[in-house]
Amino acid sequence: MTEQTHTPTTGGMQTRPARPPEGGGGSLRKNAISLPGATAMGVAFIAPAAGMAFVPQIVASHAGASVPFLYLVATLACLCIAYTIGQFARAVSSAGSFYTFNSLGLGTLAGFFSGWLLLIGYLTAFPQNMLAFGYSLSSVLKQHAGINVPWWVLAGLATVLVTSIAIRGLGLSVRVDLTMIGIEVLILVGLAATIVIKGGAQGNTAAVFTPSASGHVSSGLLFGLVFAFLTLVGFESSATVAEETRDAHRNIPRAMMSAVGLSGLFFLFITYALTIGFGRDHSDQFASATLPLDTLAQRYIGNSYAIIIDIGVIISAFAVSLAAGNGLVRVMFAMSRDRLLPAKLSTVSKKRRTPAIAILTVGIISLVLEFSLGGAFGPYPNGYAYLGTLGGLAVIILYVLVGISLVIYMRRQRRSEFHFVKHVMIPLAGSIVGAIAIYGTLHPFPKGVYLYLIVGFFAYALAGLIIAAWLRRNHPSMLTRLGRAAVAD
Repeated sequence: MTEQTHTPTTGGMQTRPARPPEGGGGSLRKNAISLPGATAMGVAFIAPAAGMAFVPQIVASHAGASVPFLYLVATLACLCIAYTIGQFARAVSSAGSFYTFNSLGLGTLAGFFSGWLLLIGYLTAFPQNMLAFGYSLSSVLKQHAGINVPWWVLAGLATVLVTSIAIRGLGLSVRVDLTMIGIEVLILVGLAATIVIKGGAQGNTAAVFTPSASGHVSSGLLFGLVFAFLTLVGFESSATVAEETRDAHRNIPRAMMSAVGLSGLFFLFITYALTIGFGRDHSDQFASATLPLDTLAQRYIGNSYAIIIDIGVIISAFAVSLAAGNGLVRVMFAMSRDRLLPAKLSTVSKKRRTPAIAILTVGIISLVLEFSLGGAFGPYPNGYAYLGTLGGLAVIILYVLVGISLVIYMRRQRRSEFHFVKHVMIPLAGSIVGAIAIYGTLHPFPKGVYLYLIVGFFAYALAGLIIAAWLRRNHPSMLTRLGRAAVAD
C-alpha cells in the first residue's frame, strides 16, 4: 500500500510508503467488506422504509400528484453528487470522507470545517432514528399487543445493541443492515405491487412523472424537491468505510452510485404506487395522510398488513441508526488520527480492529441526546424533526462544497485528466440542487424552536471556522496533517 498526502508547498499529490497513524491507535481492519457491504452502508443510511413512511406526504402537500416526478429529479441530482464524491474516492481512500476530500480541493481550513459539519450531520442521525424506533415500537406494542413499554426503554436498549454490534466489527454491521434492508424493501414492494396491479384509485398513469401533474405553481415544485432530495441524503456514508473496503478505489464509487440508483428506483416505484393509490385527482388526501403507507395498506390489503408496514419502518429506523453510528465513528477516527480530536478516539481494538473507544463515545452521546431531547420535546415528531433539521442541513452544505472542491482539485492537481463534463458540469449540477435545498430549508425563515435550532447550527458552524482559523495561525502543522492517512493502491 502507498499513502497520498496533500503537500502545502506544492499543492500537489505525492505518493510515498504508508506510515502508522499518528493517533497511535493502529489501523482499521482491511478488506472487512466488499461492494455489497459498502452499498448496504449507503442504502441503510438512506432508510428506504422510514423515508417512504414520513416524507412523500410532505412532498405531496407542495407538489400534488407530481411526487414521482420530483423523486426522479432528486435521484438524478444525487447521482451527480455520488459521481462527484466517487471521483475523489478513486484518488484517495479515507474514513474521513468529506473531511479529506474537501481538504484536497478547497484547502485545510475547508477540510477541518467539513469534518466539523460531518460530525454534527452524522451525530444527529443516530439518536434521531433511535427516537423514531423507540416511539414506533412502543406504539405498536401498546396498540396491537397491549404491552406498555416506555419509548425511552426501547430506544436505550436499541442504542446499546447498535453499539455492541458496531464494536464486534463492520462485517457484522453490514450483514445486519443487509438483512434489515431486504425485509423492509420486500414489505413495501409487496404493498406497492398490489396497488399497481389493482390500478390504484383511478388507474395507472404516466402523467405523475411530469411537473404538470402538480396543479401548483413552480414554487410548490421547488419546495417539494427539497424534501424529495432530503430523503436520499446518506448515500455518501459509503465513503466513510473506504479504508475497510476491498478494492476501495473501484468499489466505493460503485457503492455510492448503486446506493443512489437502487434507492432512487425504489422510491420512484413506491411514490408512484402511493400517488395512484390515492388517485391523481386526490393528492389532497395523500398530503393530509399522517401515515399514507398504513392508510393504503388497510385500503388495498387489510389491517394486518398495516402492522407489517409498521414493523418495516421500525426495522428501517434501527438499520439507519447502525449505519449512521458506524459512519460517525469513522469520521471521528480519521480526525482523531490527525490529532484534531482526542487521540484516544483512534484507538483500535487488537482483536476486532474496530475503533472501540470512539464507538462507546458515540453510543453514550446518542443516549444523552435521546433522553434529553426526547424527554423535553417528545420522541416523535418533535424530537425526531429537530435532530433531522440539524443533520440534514449540515450534510447538504457538504454536498455543495464537495462539488466546488472537485472542480478546483481536478483543475489544479490533475489537469491532465480534467474533463469539462465530468469535472465541472456534473459536480456543479449536484451543488446547485444542494444550494436549492438549503434555500428551501431556510426560506421562509423558521420560527419558534426551529429558529433557535438554525441559530444554534450557524453558531456551531461559525465556531468551526474560528477554530480552523486559529489552528492555521497557531498550529499549522495540525491542519497540514489533514487526510495524510488516506491510502491509494
